[in-house]
Amino acid sequence: MSAQPYMQLWIADFIGDTLHLSDAEIGQYMLLLMAMWRNGGVLPDDPKKLARIARNEVSESVMQMFSKSEANACICQKRLLVELQKAKAKSEARSEAGKWGAQVKALKNNKPAKAKAIAKAKAKVQHSPEPEPVSTNVETNIGETPLSILKTILDDEHSEAVVAYRKRQKQPLNLIAARRLANQLGRWPKPNEAAAEMMVRTWRGFQPEWMENRGSTGPPAKRSASLDYCDELLVKNGKSDEAPANTTIEGDYRRIGPG
Repeated sequence: MSAQPYMQLWIADFIGDTLHLSDAEIGQYMLLLMAMWRNGGVLPDDPKKLARIARNEVSESVMQMFSKSEANACICQKRLLVELQKAKAKSEARSEAGKWGAQVKALKNNKPAKAKAIAKAKAKVQHSPEPEPVSTNVETNIGETPLSILKTILDDEHSEAVVAYRKRQKQPLNLIAARRLANQLGRWPKPNEAAAEMMVRTWRGFQPEWMENRGSTGPPAKRSASLDYCDELLVKNGKSDEAPANTTIEGDYRRIGPG
């Protein structure tokens, strides 16, 4: 089968996932996605070949947007693989329906009963449900959860706290949102510190400039359910006001908490 002629782009997700990229990096990312779509959902994990596709050496920030398969020496993008599978399934279904339609027309005058049976089969194909997403065969996709994604940049305590925090905010993390948040928190030199600040200030997400401006802009910090939860974590782990200064959660919220 020939390559799919068009690629579906989910605008909101794309913008949200690329907020940290420069204009040049967004161009590289789009070129790689389009080449990947034409190549069956994968590209070789070869810096020189990827640089030719992207028109320049691919930055580390762009490479982090893809998953690697060491066994197959290739890279892929999980969402793209799922959408490509759906597009192929729809294309094949329409092709089969077209063939049966031609048969129905040919048999219409000579064999009405057979034509009617073919027409019913055609209708069944046209109304078949969406195909289930296929496995990407990428090692990192096995057993992946929002918690496991956050643990790639946060310690266990902060990862669990963020998951619980989002649930209490009635905005539980899914895999896409967890990857986006992990990417955002990873842009701060101390991700655990960024996570604690996000919960204390009841932010939905995180941007490094919010940390840089926290002393001069934005509403004054207030004690919230998130802050109470931080207290619970400290008690649970036997920490107190005399804890070392590098205890991230406590150090942050004691400093900005109400006097």
